[in-house]
Amino acid sequence: MKLLNHELIGRVPEVEKEASQQVSSQKSKRNKTYPSHQPTEHAEALKGLLAALPTEPEMNGIFKTKSGWWNSWRESFGLSWGDEGDSSLEVFAIRTFQTGHPALVGSLLLCFALSTGDFANYLSSVEHWILNNDELAGSIYGLQCLMGLGLCFMSSLQPRRAWATYRKANTLLQLAGIHRTHRKSNSLDTIFWQLFSADRWVSLLIGLPYSVPENLCDLYIPPPEEESLVNFHYRHLSILTGRVIDCLQSDKSPTLSTVTGVDEKIDEITAHLPFGYLDLEQIRRCRDAKDRHTRAFRLAHVHSLKAQPYMPLFLQGAQGDKQEYSRMACVRSARTLLEAYLLLHESDPAAARTDNSIKQSAPSALTAAVIVFLNMLGYGRNDAAGAVQERAAEKVYDDGLIERTLIALNSWSEDQPGSLSGQCHATLKDLVKSSRGLHKGERREIVVPYFGRVTVDRKEGPSQAADPWLETSSGEGPLLESNADSIAAWPALYDDFYLTYSGPWTAQDDYVGGLVDNADAAAAFDWIAEPGHGFCQY
Repeated sequence: MKLLNHELIGRVPEVEKEASQQVSSQKSKRNKTYPSHQPTEHAEALKGLLAALPTEPEMNGIFKTKSGWWNSWRESFGLSWGDEGDSSLEVFAIRTFQTGHPALVGSLLLCFALSTGDFANYLSSVEHWILNNDELAGSIYGLQCLMGLGLCFMSSLQPRRAWATYRKANTLLQLAGIHRTHRKSNSLDTIFWQLFSADRWVSLLIGLPYSVPENLCDLYIPPPEEESLVNFHYRHLSILTGRVIDCLQSDKSPTLSTVTGVDEKIDEITAHLPFGYLDLEQIRRCRDAKDRHTRAFRLAHVHSLKAQPYMPLFLQGAQGDKQEYSRMACVRSARTLLEAYLLLHESDPAAARTDNSIKQSAPSALTAAVIVFLNMLGYGRNDAAGAVQERAAEKVYDDGLIERTLIALNSWSEDQPGSLSGQCHATLKDLVKSSRGLHKGERREIVVPYFGRVTVDRKEGPSQAADPWLETSSGEGPLLESNADSIAAWPALYDDFYLTYSGPWTAQDDYVGGLVDNADAAAAFDWIAEPGHGFCQY
């Protein structure tokens, strides 16, 4: 494969000539920073990256059949790869070969990894030649590459590497002073907010502190009339993600007043969106697919943040008004989050299967489904006798919601059990199946990645049905029948079932030691990094 004599350069389709001309008109400006002929000190890096490229027939196959995610992905992450004129993955590849910057070649390799799911073949070269080279990684193309590398690490079940990658990228931003001067350039401003937000997103997901101190950064966000509403909302929520992490990472259990304060701030920012913008029914009626996609993601983002700070109070399992309010708030947001993702899936299942931005949401969907599931089994509840019948309809709906989530996760996996979505599907299925099939005197421990360990006990001895509705759940519903991996229908939920939770979202004094000493607990936040393994299986 020869970089500057690649056959693709002379084979630009007629429909893409306009985009190619735009790239050429900008070439002289780009070359001031990134010349086509790279310095000799980067020749070895360029050679190593080129060696990892697929053959030309394989590359053409990817362009034709596996690159449909390109536009939605770039829109979701603000053109993190390529210029605005790069209307397809093939056009981006052409410009990469014309420009010859090693970090652009690294980004192209990441695109091939996302297209094929073959992360083992591509990520190691990018990690070796770009991530470990501060000069290349610290360039604009390099920082864009690190943004994509972190997302690929998430997709390949390596969240801690993603966290470390974003930590290094933000360090390079600060070394270059970009955290203070990013508003001088649109490209710098875009990459700063991408990496600032990604650092907080991954930190929240795996229960670790964020790396960028807010008081040292220029975090000015133009008012809604000067900025797009989506950017305005997303950037403010990125800052508020830090407040959620502060609640969860505090050495003391969060108080209800602190949590509700964060909740109210999220509502204040969301109030700037047009009336009904995040109304689920209005989103369902939206005919513009792109607008529906954007609004559903905004809805999921809001309720992901709103659910998280209430989780410790809900998972304490204690009784009282504070716990009951927290449980209701947490479950309500978890339901809405699932409804938003299911709307994206069910409105166009074929498109959802190839949309990497939806697949990246699998861990959030898994966590929300576990919250709904625990609530359905009565975790943390102390219902009065008269409330049981009132909850029957809620249980029916929640059961269907979990089944639909299983179907969606299985669909997103594209028959790849080791993928991010595939492993989330397997974990949720295992949790539900183990609880449904538990016999007297048995105990099951299920490790839920990004969440913790759930233990289900069923005591020996006589018992009576605690919920009349569950006694009638004898047949599989139509949604369940449509799932190729269908699981047994619910038996009656008896009063000898006991649920316990162990994980980072509770203020247990002995949890840190347990996480260090217990392989099962550690597995919840430390997925196996070797290719082809995915989650730990127990």
